[in-house]
Formats: sequence, C-alpha cells, structure tokens
Amino acid sequence: MRSFIIIPSIRVTRTNFEKVASSIRSRSHDDLGTVESSVREIVEEVRKNGDEALLRFERRFSGVEIPEEGGLRVRESEIKRAGDRIDPRLYDAL
Repeated sequence: MRSFIIIPSIRVTRTNFEKVASSIRSRSHDDLGTVESSVREIVEEVRKNGDEALLRFERRFSGVEIPEEGGLRVRESEIKRAGDRIDPRLYDAL
C-alpha cells in the first residue's frame, strides 16, 4: 500500500497572489523533496490507471465526487471563461 502526503489546495486570487507566491517561494527545500516524491507517485498512478485514478484523487484531495461517465469533460467555453479570469502573471507562471 502506497502512502501519500496530503497536498493542500491553494486558492489564488488577484488580491492574494503576491502573498501566496511569497509563501511558496519561502518553503524549505527539504519539503520539496517529499512533495516531489508524492507527486511522482500520483503521476505514475494516473499514467497506469488514467481517468479512474484522476477521479480517485479528486475525491481524496477535494472531496468532490465526479461521475465516471463524461465527468472529466470540460466544455471549450468553460476553458475560455477560466482563461479570461486568471491573473496573467499566474497564467505565465503555469
């Protein structure tokens, strides 16, 4: 059985962007090794098990239950709307 650390989600807005970015930059490099190991395990699990793994991780990390049938599809209009709302600095960083 694999063990994973909990990686909290961070809500980034225009008003808290600098504070969040500063917090991330100041994290210990030791923490990054642990996070990197966990992320590698998650990526490998998704490579092996595809959407099933994505749905499982979504449930685990956010508590959201997404229907398996078509639940991961995102309409192009939703992608465009999200792109229009994101801070350009965050978009560039991604």
